Amino acid sequence: LVRGFVKIGEKSFEKVTNHALKSINLHFKPHLMKLNVSEVLSKIFDDFSVFTTIFHKKYSRKMWKLCLERLVLLYVQTLISHGKNIKYKKIEQLLEKLNKDKEAISEGFKGSADASHIKEQIKVVDDLQQFLEASPTLITIVTLTLKEIHGAGFNLKVVKVLLNLRVDMSWNEKRIAVNECKKVLKKFEENPEN
Repeated sequence: LVRGFVKIGEKSFEKVTNHALKSINLHFKPHLMKLNVSEVLSKIFDDFSVFTTIFHKKYSRKMWKLCLERLVLLYVQTLISHGKNIKYKKIEQLLEKLNKDKEAISEGFKGSADASHIKEQIKVVDDLQQFLEASPTLITIVTLTLKEIHGAGFNLKVVKVLLNLRVDMSWNEKRIAVNECKKVLKKFEENPEN
């Protein structure tokens, strides 16, 4: 009997969580530079607080954790999938935006998710930022590091998008970097242990 109630509770949690997580998608715009993360967080917290008040604290924390993961995933997807639409004059503008958004996400989830999990999720944005800040001579090293960390999710397509965001590099530097990164990624794929 108890097992039956536990299963019902878990199924209910799963259905409510899936519904709530889908609502996060509605708050994202395809233009990262116009995205106000604080405003998005405010809307998400309004949406989620309705759900988290009906759950036991354990399930509530789990829901916030999933919310954080989905938010960061959508943020990174917005950066990658709409990279060609992101317009700015200096790389510093984009880096400043990423820093401001990371800070807003960290602050927003401070009381709702574990600090270690927040740090782990923000690390994904940090990794992309590391690529955007790397000198042209170090891009292949950063590419290899990111490939080791993120696996199949970090591929040549992502490298090209991130390089296109590098307004501080000339077209020729980008072309050379793409070719070098292609070699590094191919070598990694052939021998992932090294």
